[in-house]
Amino acid sequence: GPLGSGILMAPKTFWVNEGKHAKFRCYVMGKPEPEIEWHWEGRPLLPDRRRLMYRDRDGGFVLKVLYCQAKDRGLYVCAARNSAGQTLSAVQLHVKEP
Repeated sequence: GPLGSGILMAPKTFWVNEGKHAKFRCYVMGKPEPEIEWHWEGRPLLPDRRRLMYRDRDGGFVLKVLYCQAKDRGLYVCAARNSAGQTLSAVQLHVKEP
């Protein structure tokens, strides 16, 4: 089926304790298979030692931020696109310091 119209819904809020892991999951249906990009604060995110990106068994796209620090807070967006359109989902991450 088609993806959404690209309208960004109000972001969900996610709290994580400092030093714990945050996990964001973006589930996208679509033909052809959508391409996914993760963004943080408007910038494309690349995988690194603390940011894992993978697909789970259900086909969801997962971004895991390990050992969250205060500097990881901000707006995370999952942007999925295919020839039918683009859809965005957003999560605002807050880090609770001890």
